[in-house]
Amino acid sequence: MLLADIGNSRIHIYDGEIVEHLDYESAFKKYGDSDIFYISVQHRLNDRLKEFSRWVDISDRINLDGSYPTMGIDRKGTFWVLIPLLD
Repeated sequence: MLLADIGNSRIHIYDGEIVEHLDYESAFKKYGDSDIFYISVQHRLNDRLKEFSRWVDISDRINLDGSYPTMGIDRKGTFWVLIPLLD
């Protein structure tokens, strides 16, 4: 399974061991046919991301108690991962 964080200028892809930092087009070319679960702060890419049927947006699966409506998915994702580690 691959995880991706789509940021303002790059896509960061984690394969379970390393994180690869790629520009958008390089990531689409290299991983376009791969199964990827992703979060994205780059809303202008939404239509483009729909072209990749094996890429799944998991943003709506990240529920964080105490989050506020304008909290970015990147921040929610960070806390979502860290909070269980602190328990």
